[in-house]
Amino acid sequence: MTRDTIGADIYYPSDPDALRSSIQAAVAAAEVDSSDAAVVVAPNGGYELSLPYLGAALRACSRVAPEFAVVLAPPSSVAPSRIMLPQSDSFATPLGEMPVETTLLERIRAECPEADYDEIAHLSDHSIEVQLPGLRYLYGPIPIVPLLVGELTPEVIARTARCIIAEAGDRKFLTVVSGNLSGFANPKTAEIRARETIRLIIDSPGEAILPKLATMSERPRSTWPLVLGHCLAADARPVVLGRDLFEIDVDSGVGCVVFGSVAYFARNDAHSVA
Repeated sequence: MTRDTIGADIYYPSDPDALRSSIQAAVAAAEVDSSDAAVVVAPNGGYELSLPYLGAALRACSRVAPEFAVVLAPPSSVAPSRIMLPQSDSFATPLGEMPVETTLLERIRAECPEADYDEIAHLSDHSIEVQLPGLRYLYGPIPIVPLLVGELTPEVIARTARCIIAEAGDRKFLTVVSGNLSGFANPKTAEIRARETIRLIIDSPGEAILPKLATMSERPRSTWPLVLGHCLAADARPVVLGRDLFEIDVDSGVGCVVFGSVAYFARNDAHSVA
């Protein structure tokens, strides 16, 4: 069963040539070194605003040769305290399908009681989908592990990260976090949340971030996939590639969100942002 696109012509072009050209141009224009980041963070909004940040994230991991990609995102509704797995065995994109690494999904389900299949949650959510055309453009039809990550305890985040790393074994994988740095809020609150999120990931390598979750005054829905991705990066060094505050109009009204991109590099990597 293939999970069809729900975001084509809403979040990104449905025409394959137009979509490929827009991603190619965004990667080429990114003022960041082409590198082999192990984890990247990119916004989960429409390409008309988010594409420069997606392009920077893709360029930062363009030299990776992953055997599969873990894609983490917040659910679109109120975040339950669980991890939602898709039942589809592939995800459609205008550039071609992306197969799901079903064996690893089943291992996560077996090892983590908080993880279970929820196809309805995946069918109604675009946050994973908006990252897939970029992955298809860079790597072709590599397997993906798509996880909608709700509000988890530090213990569950640590257990899930260790499970993924253990099950990956010697296989090289890329982690893509689809999330915004602030969530939807008024301008002041959005900036406070974004600064707090960035400070948290910069100052807390690996699982050292987990005890500090309780110190955050504002925790947007993207916090938990961001922290899980941070733990998967282990001691890699996070670099903020860019960020900006945007005013957007959504069903709940007009507000602001901070879009940005982050990449995690090996500590001895002399990476630079142009």
